[in-house]
Amino acid sequence: MCQYAVAELRSAPEQAPSSTLSSPDRGQPRGDILTPTTDDDEIDLAFPKSTVEPMSFGQTTIWLPYVSLENKTAYNCTTTYQLRGPLDIDRFELALHAVIRRNSSLRTAFFTDEASGEVFQRVEASSPFQLRQVAAAPFESAAAEIEAEKKLVADHEYDLERGDNFIATLLIHGDSPASVHTIIFGYHHIIMDGVSWQLYLQDLHRCYSAIDPDAVPPVGQYINFAAHQRRSLES
Repeated sequence: MCQYAVAELRSAPEQAPSSTLSSPDRGQPRGDILTPTTDDDEIDLAFPKSTVEPMSFGQTTIWLPYVSLENKTAYNCTTTYQLRGPLDIDRFELALHAVIRRNSSLRTAFFTDEASGEVFQRVEASSPFQLRQVAAAPFESAAAEIEAEKKLVADHEYDLERGDNFIATLLIHGDSPASVHTIIFGYHHIIMDGVSWQLYLQDLHRCYSAIDPDAVPPVGQYINFAAHQRRSLES
C-alpha cells in the first residue's frame, strides 16, 4: 500500500477560492511508470477519440499481478492533507468532479478480454466517484477519527472493471473561518504514480480557483499516450 506523508494544504484567509495546493516531497513514490515521455505534439491533447485501447506497458505490469492477488489493496495509494483556512466545500466538490471529467484516467475501467486474453482499458462517460463528507470532531481532538477514516480509504477494494479507481473523504472539523478540514484521497496505483499525483493536485488547484472549471485548458490524456506507445513499438 502506498502511504504518503501528511502535508498542509493552506488557503488564503481572505480569498477562499484560491487555495494553494502543495504536496510533500518526502514519502512520495517516484518513477515514470505512468508518466508520458513523448513529445507533446505527438499526443492528442483533446479527450480520447477512442474509448477502448490496450493497456500501456506500465499498466500491464500492475494489472497482471493484481488480478492474481488475494489482497486487492496491495496497490492502494492513500494520502492525507489538512486544509487550513476557509474552504468553499461546494466549490471544492465541483472542482473534484471537473478534474475527473478532464482526466480520462480517473474514468477508466480495466479488464481482460476473455476470448483473447488481451488486457484493455476503457474510458467511461462518467465516474462512480462521490465525495464522502463527514462531520467530525474539532481537529485537535479528532486524531482517532482521522485515523479510522484513513483506514477505510486505505482498505477500499477498487472495482477496476467498473471504473472505480479514485475516492476521497472530507472531514469537516467545524464551520468557522479559521477551521481545519481533513481531506483523505485514495486511488489505485494503476491510474497514477507519485509524479502524476503532483500533476493531479495542480489541476485540482486550477479547477478550484477558476470561475468556470470546464474552461480550464485541456490536459493530455493518458489513454492517448498508451496508444502512441503501442504504435511506436509496432513501427
